[in-house]
Amino acid sequence: MKKQFWPLILILILTVAASVGCGDSGYADEEFSVLAVQVGKADALILYTGDSCVLIDTGEDGDADKILSELERLGKKRADAVILTHFDKDHIGGADKILAGLEVGRVIMPDSRENSADYRELISALDKAGIKPEMPAEKTEFTFGGAKYEVYPSEKESYEKDSDNNISLVTFVSYGETRFLFAGDAEGERLDEIMSLGDISCDYIKLPHHGGYNKRTESFLTAADPEYAVITDSGKKPADSRTEGVLYRLGTEIYSTRNGNVLAVSDKKTVRIIQ
Repeated sequence: MKKQFWPLILILILTVAASVGCGDSGYADEEFSVLAVQVGKADALILYTGDSCVLIDTGEDGDADKILSELERLGKKRADAVILTHFDKDHIGGADKILAGLEVGRVIMPDSRENSADYRELISALDKAGIKPEMPAEKTEFTFGGAKYEVYPSEKESYEKDSDNNISLVTFVSYGETRFLFAGDAEGERLDEIMSLGDISCDYIKLPHHGGYNKRTESFLTAADPEYAVITDSGKKPADSRTEGVLYRLGTEIYSTRNGNVLAVSDKKTVRIIQ
């Protein structure tokens, strides 16, 4: 008799294990996940639900294969949108290969120009894909997979200081009662613009400019007051210790892609982090 029960027991064990694995990977239909991919001091974030996928930035030129591999592992053959925060090579370098290797619904990027090889490759890839990029002059909203996206462009076309970074698009994502903030490489004046939006509190923040520090950092992070902070840095180029110090004082849990991919999962009420 005992031998007859073993197949049923094995099936039960495998079923439970699979369900746990799906939850931890953000695969469940009722969950929203953010995967910060380990690509050194560069940004590559995959935001997804069971039936949606959005990318924020695409790392450097050599990172595209890893990003595409992660998308394949997640079963994502299409991106509803690609948000390119600004045109530095560590944010758009992989965009041309991503656009060539993935079906993309829309591309959202700043209304600006850049004299660089990566930017020219991006424009060429957009032309080949037949995509006309959206360059918002004001807040743009859309919803995918039950997650509401709010994309805020910079208030100026250029800035006296750190203009390349301060044109960064900033994105808030709300999923149920949870809120995520993606700050590109915003610095100084741009952080003031974000704070002027009003309530910027969030459960999760992708730190601006790889955890860099400036005179607005403390007030900005205090206003955001995140439960979790993710830093896209590397062992060779780590975040500023002063930024980490602010987060420690706020009681924020800090995660860094220098230690591997960072996965955040929301069930609409709470966020959990897996690394």
